[in-house]
Amino acid sequence: MRHWRMALAAVGAGLAVVAVLAAAAYVLRLPTRLTVALLADDAIDRAIFQAAAAQLKTRRSPLRLELVVQDDPSQPLAALDGGKVDLAIARSDAAVPASARVVLILRNDAAVIIAAKASGITKTTEFAGRRIGISTDVPGTGDVFTTLLSYYGLSGRQVTRVDLALADVPAAFKDGRIDAAILMGVPGARALTKTVHAVDTVLHDRVVFVGVDDADAVAAVHDGLASTKIAEGAFSGRPLQPPADVSTIGYGVRLFATDALDESTVAALVRQLLAMKSSLAASHSTAANIAPPDPDDDNSLVLHAGVKAYLDGDDTSFVERYSDYLYLGASLASGLASAVALSMGSLASRRRRRTLAALFDIQDVAAKVPAATTLAELTAIEQAASERARLAFRKAADGELRGEDIAAFGLALTDLRAAIAARRTLIVEQQSRYEGRGTRGVST
Repeated sequence: MRHWRMALAAVGAGLAVVAVLAAAAYVLRLPTRLTVALLADDAIDRAIFQAAAAQLKTRRSPLRLELVVQDDPSQPLAALDGGKVDLAIARSDAAVPASARVVLILRNDAAVIIAAKASGITKTTEFAGRRIGISTDVPGTGDVFTTLLSYYGLSGRQVTRVDLALADVPAAFKDGRIDAAILMGVPGARALTKTVHAVDTVLHDRVVFVGVDDADAVAAVHDGLASTKIAEGAFSGRPLQPPADVSTIGYGVRLFATDALDESTVAALVRQLLAMKSSLAASHSTAANIAPPDPDDDNSLVLHAGVKAYLDGDDTSFVERYSDYLYLGASLASGLASAVALSMGSLASRRRRRTLAALFDIQDVAAKVPAATTLAELTAIEQAASERARLAFRKAADGELRGEDIAAFGLALTDLRAAIAARRTLIVEQQSRYEGRGTRGVST
């Protein structure tokens, strides 16, 4: 009984440890869910990150993305700073809290300013008294428009603002509702290029690209804005659009996190988003511009430690991070399994020996046969043999006996019954002779 208790205790302990290891492995393998704050009217990033979330799930990635859509431009970074989300998408001209760290550059948007040649507009200083279309597809377009008015000392009363969806810009030019338009985006992006070509068509090849001559000065006085150029031929076409480089201003769109987000998680996110950007471009062409920040290109960027690990090649995969624990767990589980198997084997061996001992004391029963002198003694021996046979039958039915054990017992039982039969014949013959002698004596 004590052996049984020890074996059961060993089995219980082994199963408990294996269960703990299994639970730990399950927890470690659960996907890490990251919340991403972005603006409701940010159609570009919503499309890209919805596609990214779907692809990560389809690929059974250890990372999952959940979008948190917000209405106010200040909310994404505020939520990040307050620990309410893991990631936030914001422009470089936003008020970035000190806790924020750059994870990825999603794109660099430029202000593409086009005008009808008939309007006579060739510079932004000539906006006074004109109707300027503002694309509402990109939330920052209106802010850039306001920045330009402020820099050049123009008031809202001097310039008429006409808000338009990007798809409605060509028709607005055709109908004469606007004289110029400010479109924000990556020069050469599919939707932007399509719009420029459509405007060029309705204006009969008389579209003008308007530059910001004081782009460096505007960027210097407005933190987060940068001066940039739209390269000659960025929008292709015949003739090339634009026909020459155009100076303008723009901003970067970035993915932020705080140092509270695990370094290895950030490195894994950077790796996977960069690997998927070609397929993400199907949701929006600007996804092709996703890139890691270059610390040598802009010293003002404060990079997340996970980005630095990725850039330095020091990031590790799940298996690499937990390889020691997984190896230790596997070794421990293997050792416990061996111990349990040994314990169970020992228990089974002792049980089998006890079963065989109970069965094969039939040999002790058989040893009594030669000493039996009466039929009553043989009957008792035969009953003992029958009890062993019934026990053997039960053990065999329960699977406690091997085939060779059953065969050996069968041979022993057959020999015993043969011995009993022979001894019975001998006793009967002896009794007959004894009774015969007695009868003859009486007759004499």
